[in-house]
Amino acid sequence: FPSPKKFISDLHERGLHTTLNLHPFGHPVQPWEANYKPFAESLGITNGQPIPFDITNQTFARSWSKYLLKPIGASFWWLDEHQFKGCLPNGHLDCDYWTGAVLYNDSKENFAQLHGGSPAETRGLVLNRWGGLGSHIHPIGFSGDTIISWQSLDFQPYFTATAANVLFSWSH
Repeated sequence: FPSPKKFISDLHERGLHTTLNLHPFGHPVQPWEANYKPFAESLGITNGQPIPFDITNQTFARSWSKYLLKPIGASFWWLDEHQFKGCLPNGHLDCDYWTGAVLYNDSKENFAQLHGGSPAETRGLVLNRWGGLGSHIHPIGFSGDTIISWQSLDFQPYFTATAANVLFSWSH
């Protein structure tokens, strides 16, 4: 794609939504990235060093959305990575759940902008891995990588129905 931004804009003009795949955990924002400078400045960082992903920092989360996600123009995000440890030093905040919440709210703003209305009146969307009980509030879940077999395929209806017990919807 010679102009990803134009491509996404053209899709939106046709009434199509776009999603892009994210792997933010353990991948710092690098100085060579397009909007590193305004992102770093918003965080008070001036040393030109990579900026670790820290979704628990409200300024980081807002700036991540404003300077790194929104300029790309995706309608919603696919958080395709699983963080097996908590985000806080005590490990009590699930990174998947919290990042999913930030991305969900980001998508509400994107949908409101694309279709008119306010984010408060718009439903968001994020494709996310299981973030624990309560994570049904934000995502449509996906199971991630799986074993390709008839047994695995046969298990999917049971797996999906069981997830419904805690209001979690699986896409795949």
